Amino acid sequence: MIYSFVISARAYRISENSFAMESAFCEHIRTLKAMLAPRFSHFIIFAVGMTSAEYEKIKSSLGIINEEQEQISMMILYDADISSSKFWLSRFIPLLNEVYQVVRKSDLIHSHYAHNLTRPIEFSSLIFGVLTGKKTISVTDIDLRRDAEMNFYLKKWSLKSYLICKYIYDPIRVLQHWFIVRFCSLALFKEQKLCDDYGRGRTNVKLMLDPNFSQEYIISNQAMESKIHALSDPEQPLELLYFGRLVYYKGVDRCIQALAQARNMGANNVHFSIIGSGEEADNLRTLVKELNLEDYVTFHPPIPYGETFLEKLRYFHLMLATPLSGDTPRSTWDAIASGIPVLAFDTPFYKSMSVYTGAVDVVPWPSVEHLAKRIEYYSRNKAELVPMVRKAVAVSHENTQEIWLQKRVDWTNELFESVQ
Repeated sequence: MIYSFVISARAYRISENSFAMESAFCEHIRTLKAMLAPRFSHFIIFAVGMTSAEYEKIKSSLGIINEEQEQISMMILYDADISSSKFWLSRFIPLLNEVYQVVRKSDLIHSHYAHNLTRPIEFSSLIFGVLTGKKTISVTDIDLRRDAEMNFYLKKWSLKSYLICKYIYDPIRVLQHWFIVRFCSLALFKEQKLCDDYGRGRTNVKLMLDPNFSQEYIISNQAMESKIHALSDPEQPLELLYFGRLVYYKGVDRCIQALAQARNMGANNVHFSIIGSGEEADNLRTLVKELNLEDYVTFHPPIPYGETFLEKLRYFHLMLATPLSGDTPRSTWDAIASGIPVLAFDTPFYKSMSVYTGAVDVVPWPSVEHLAKRIEYYSRNKAELVPMVRKAVAVSHENTQEIWLQKRVDWTNELFESVQ
């Protein structure tokens, strides 16, 4: 049987038989394929084509899949830098046909709603799947229903953009989800509020958390106790961390600004490490210099996902998460599995994670001042992070990648084992 993905993730073709994608996603796909064997023998991934420039910048953090050896094929939906006119005039119709032909020969279609309505391909694959009687799975990562207000508040969007999103794009996204929960075989949401608002008790609608880490990657008891000892030592600095892509909506500049304010409040024994790469890297380095934080902020290149990466994380005490729009980063779970509590803006995702894990502290979005006050507070009271460390480790054992993948595998197998 063939399992096909039509997703907005990015991929880069390296050779005739190999391609690169985010390393954590590669491991996720390999694990899922192994767990679904022998029912599914081949995976097909439709993805957005990464530009050569983007690939060169982030290739050290990417994983590589050999299509022939692993029986995981990749096809390009469209290039990431394609213009709207070229997409609609020369790519859209041929692409619809390509997707339709893959849907026809597949047994399961895995996609999501079209959040980018200028490239509505993913949702089209679900429609094709429903119309041809195929099993369909839709996964919604992020609750974007507040994005119009958030971007307008931040003056990132004009009034025109706000009104178009609020009164045209948002209703279309709602209609897509109306279709998904009623006609797709399985509708998975990564936030409980999305399940509640759209699912309304439907049995095909389920919460699906999406951690990357395996059981063996969870911080050991010995390493946890070492971290707790460091947190109990008032002489040791509070080690702050951000890791992930350095792009605007992640709000890493807010973390740097908050650190500067916290230092002005008296938080002198604090250090902030930033692991990652992206288009905002140079701007962030410039901001660090402008705020005279060179001795207190260190930049590190991205590290491929795996044991080495997670081992490096375990040294840190508190992760900062300051998204400027809706976000559900897997990095939150990686931090928690490493015994690192999270201090975040109170977006819907982080508010739900605060309740679910007990290891996430939230401050009002998008207040740099409130974030700075909490950093200063924890710099004086590091020991108050200890209960959060213990809760993080405990909840990690209940939410490994294997546990959630097994739920997803069980739900998937039930689709084919149910009476037709």
